[in-house]
Amino acid sequence: MADEKYEGWANRETWAYNLWLNNEEGTYKTINEMARSAIRKSKKEAGGNAPMAIGHLSHDLKDFLDEVVEHARDGNAEAFKMVDDIGSRWRIDYGEIAKNWINDLGWLEVI
Repeated sequence: MADEKYEGWANRETWAYNLWLNNEEGTYKTINEMARSAIRKSKKEAGGNAPMAIGHLSHDLKDFLDEVVEHARDGNAEAFKMVDDIGSRWRIDYGEIAKNWINDLGWLEVI
């Protein structure tokens, strides 16, 4: 199987989704707060650690994109543009994106 790395990411779809998350200030702030919330949630759990936070955020990132898809289906042009640009949602490595956001917030840990 060929290496599918794209711009340092697992594949083009993962890169494109992360790019969209960073592209607009409102979306960036929303995802940043989701990452902070994932960290807080995992720290409250017994044995909370960065991998737990990454797991929580991965789930939230998938849910966020599912909501964007619904907006696209309802005719929102910007949402449609995002979904169309990303391509196959099933190829996105949500964990890789989550790890990047968690690490950017300073919870660095070898995972």
